[in-house]
Amino acid sequence: MEYELPSKKVRKMMGIISGDGYNYYNDAGIEVVHYREAGEDYDDCQSMLLVNKDIFLSQAHKLGLQPVWFIRVLKKISGKARERFGCFMEKGETYLVWKNNKRWEMRKIEYIENDGGE
Repeated sequence: MEYELPSKKVRKMMGIISGDGYNYYNDAGIEVVHYREAGEDYDDCQSMLLVNKDIFLSQAHKLGLQPVWFIRVLKKISGKARERFGCFMEKGETYLVWKNNKRWEMRKIEYIENDGGE
């Protein structure tokens, strides 16, 4: 069985003591993290590891941490279009997102090709 697991730091922050690969619980038996999938494999799908917002933000604040998110948007040509046009196209973009006071900030991450030089 393969499943998503919150990082060690998040498990400690959230007080996770047990889980089954999809639902994670703290010592009070409250579900604090859960893993969800939406859509169909090899088609339009999303995998999400979701946390209890109130507990996560409260614990992050206590530890002096600023949560950030890396968001990856991946666009692929559909199977039907691939059959029709005989090509494979894929476009991906990655963003860094954080909340600055009450305003959301976002920066696109640009990848630089390394040509082997300095």
